[in-house]
Amino acid sequence: MDKLVLLVIITDYYIILFDYTAAQDSLNRRKVGENADPSSKFAYVHDAAGDEFFTERRGYSIGLIENGSARDKEDYVIRSWLGLLNPSTAIIDTNILGSVVIKIRLAPSSCLQIGAASDAAVVEVTAANTETGIIVAPIVAGNALAAEDPGYTLKNVKFSIVRYDMPQEFYMGQAAKLGSGTVFKLWFPNYSIQSCSSVPVGNKKGVNRTSISTRSLDWVLGTFRLPNYTTLAQPLNSLPPAPASSGALGLTKHTWESQVRAGCRRLFNNSKYYARNGTSVTDCTWIVGNSRYPSRTVQQQFDALLQHFNFQNDQGSGGMYPGIQSIHHFQETFYGDLLSLNCNQSESDYVISGLDTQETPLQLTWEVNAKPVNATTLNAPLFTDENDLCTPYLICGYTSCLEIAGGRQISLKN
Repeated sequence: MDKLVLLVIITDYYIILFDYTAAQDSLNRRKVGENADPSSKFAYVHDAAGDEFFTERRGYSIGLIENGSARDKEDYVIRSWLGLLNPSTAIIDTNILGSVVIKIRLAPSSCLQIGAASDAAVVEVTAANTETGIIVAPIVAGNALAAEDPGYTLKNVKFSIVRYDMPQEFYMGQAAKLGSGTVFKLWFPNYSIQSCSSVPVGNKKGVNRTSISTRSLDWVLGTFRLPNYTTLAQPLNSLPPAPASSGALGLTKHTWESQVRAGCRRLFNNSKYYARNGTSVTDCTWIVGNSRYPSRTVQQQFDALLQHFNFQNDQGSGGMYPGIQSIHHFQETFYGDLLSLNCNQSESDYVISGLDTQETPLQLTWEVNAKPVNATTLNAPLFTDENDLCTPYLICGYTSCLEIAGGRQISLKN
């Protein structure tokens, strides 16, 4: 095989790992270009005369059609990768791989969310934003954005890497090693996801199973998606998007960070498509093969996440997403029950220490106990009926190996 095809899937488990590992310092660095906080936007746009100016949008405020902000037109960048683009070594000679083709599979349009409505009946929005005093162009009725089918488009996509030129002796030595039968091994994190039978949101009690065969099973995580998670809705925050009367600049109190500082009860700041809900769950038990692990409450499950990512002793830049301010926040929109099966490791060391299930596929069972709740205690708009069905998911994190021999012979070992 002289062509390596990488399928990069930007899906749900990236959001999960991001929420469990991205602290405030990480968010600050990822805001530029990566859209880490969509409630606070900054962009250079053009006015009717073609002049460029800088503007901000607070709290998912309304936009203007002329400069594209109504459709959230912006320049974005992906700097964080999962899978083979995050391997055991940061540098690899692509000459021994041959042609490398990267395919990116994007999430469907149902992952989007709805912002503030642009009311066609509004003839003019306040000329000066009440918070900043900045004069903004009025939005007239003819420029209000009409409803349209959800969707998104990527244009002018570019991919860049850092290239190193090594001394000729390096390439000669490497070719000699591969020619003598040495196999170059590139380890990288991999993931599998299994959906299970749906259960009522008001009573998630049930047994969920999956199986996997790998030489290094690092962890397994159980969670639930919300009912009707593909139905577009406004972002899951306590406050709705800033009202149209605040203009394109919006209001500070409707931003996510302002709600975090205020200690609001819902701080997911994303589409319900990505939310993980644990309403009604009381405790869970993992069964790995013939080994039954002790049952853990929701509080103990949260502590297990801290231990797995080595956050329980980290008082520095590490930590979880700041929206996880309490067990309530964790259980309502960030829920996950993770069983760690490998040793903690530092970012500079790549250790293959997971459970070896390569010889025989390993059966994994996740037993969920729940205390039934009724509609009067449920939190709208997440759900309004205890009988609405949600879907359990089992996600396995494991380590795969790309073996490269002489003559560009490539094989994948899970």
